[in-house]
Amino acid sequence: MATEDSKDKTQRAFISYLTHATRVLTTRPTLRETMVQEPLSLSYIDPSYRLRFLVNKVEDSTQFRDLCDAVDRAVGYENPTPSSIDQVESGYRGTYLTALKTFCRRSRFYSSAFANKQQDPQEYFNQFWSGLFRREAKITILKILDEVEFSSRLIDFGFFRIQRFTREELDTLIDRDVMDTFYSQATIDTGVLSQHSLLVADWTEVRGEGAKATPPVDVTTYHDWSWLQVQPKTPHLIIQLLAIHDWTPDLTEDECLEMAADLGEIQTLWPGPTISESLIIDDDIFSEPKSLRYSDGIPDQFRDGLPTAFPIPVSLQQENDIKLSVSKGGKVLLIAEQVKPHWDFIQVALSYLGKAFLAKPDLEQLLWNVAVLESLLSERAEVGQTMRRRISNILGSTDREKREIRKEFDELYDFRSNLVHGNVFTKKAGYEHLAKARRLAGQVLSWVLDYLIWVDEDYRQRGINYEHYPRRDELLAVLDFDRGSLDRINRFIGRLPATFPKF
Repeated sequence: MATEDSKDKTQRAFISYLTHATRVLTTRPTLRETMVQEPLSLSYIDPSYRLRFLVNKVEDSTQFRDLCDAVDRAVGYENPTPSSIDQVESGYRGTYLTALKTFCRRSRFYSSAFANKQQDPQEYFNQFWSGLFRREAKITILKILDEVEFSSRLIDFGFFRIQRFTREELDTLIDRDVMDTFYSQATIDTGVLSQHSLLVADWTEVRGEGAKATPPVDVTTYHDWSWLQVQPKTPHLIIQLLAIHDWTPDLTEDECLEMAADLGEIQTLWPGPTISESLIIDDDIFSEPKSLRYSDGIPDQFRDGLPTAFPIPVSLQQENDIKLSVSKGGKVLLIAEQVKPHWDFIQVALSYLGKAFLAKPDLEQLLWNVAVLESLLSERAEVGQTMRRRISNILGSTDREKREIRKEFDELYDFRSNLVHGNVFTKKAGYEHLAKARRLAGQVLSWVLDYLIWVDEDYRQRGINYEHYPRRDELLAVLDFDRGSLDRINRFIGRLPATFPKF
């Protein structure tokens, strides 16, 4: 830990440097000032270019090197390791060099001095010194949602939101003028982003020399950066929860016919919005900002700022339905954490649903949707027969409906079996099969979520602890009986002796 003496020395070096930098940055430009190596005549000097030139100049000064040394002695080398001792002896000044440069740039000290604004060096030092040991940084992740047009500019889900920003709002969010001047890799065309609805998630991290932050693991916060690469890894929880909703367009028959020429079978095929890779915004003024460049994986229309020509409208009612689906999935996940490991199957099912949501419209998408059904309903023995019986009991009300559902499932399961066993396909999977697989997976998952919520509410009302909640096989066993069988079982099961099956 730094001493008061080392803090005083650092403070003097810090204020000396800021005073020197202010003097240089407020010097009026002159034509005799050499800013380029080539023999060029300049009639206009861009202010941002001149600011960068002057900043490079002051950061190469004796005052800046003295400040780096003071900070290193106060914090970085109080208990030096062998490697850092070698660095000190060689005159190395890199431990806090980047942090100092970034702080002066991102705190807007350089920009304000250049604009000749009145500043208090002591306030900057206090902010810098306290931030070395503990500071809060806000991280914001943006994902573009394309092919969709929401009715609202903001849909708040609590721990994430779907939002459409103005260009000015986005410029403020990314600190556009500072990024344009000093960090060109961390700026982006906000005009492009303002044309799209964005999936937005943000949180606060505690950083610094003494920070010891332990990220929470519940569904209301998240620090799992693996969702930045959503495939082939498990999609992040946000994607899984959004996938619960049935994104089938809420259109009239005439609207479907009007769009059919351009969108083909969109009314049955469209699984939801296209979701881009992530743009990460970190407002930590001690850390260099990350690149916001679009990756090769983002479709061309995102770069060009061109939303889909015919975006699918999402009504206010559908927006409310999305919020209800997300809330229901989150509620069950919280319960499952308490019932662990007996309800882990719901987490597995959601991860498969997220993969299906992001998969291309081919057999891979069908496979993941069937995997959702397997994780929810299958047994190790007679997987297909058990699942077809349970799915028909869940979704069918009459014998005819149950027969039709079993027929649909058999056809889909044949595709799945041929795919995983490497067999030759005798039939081609069409868009209608993908739509059926998604519909079955979504409806069954939604039913299971309602089922688990009902079980939880019933058990809590009766004061039953989590360790006594029914396990997966027990939850599923009741699906193997028809209504009449369940009624008969219910009449006698409560009368069985405590020693059953012994009498």
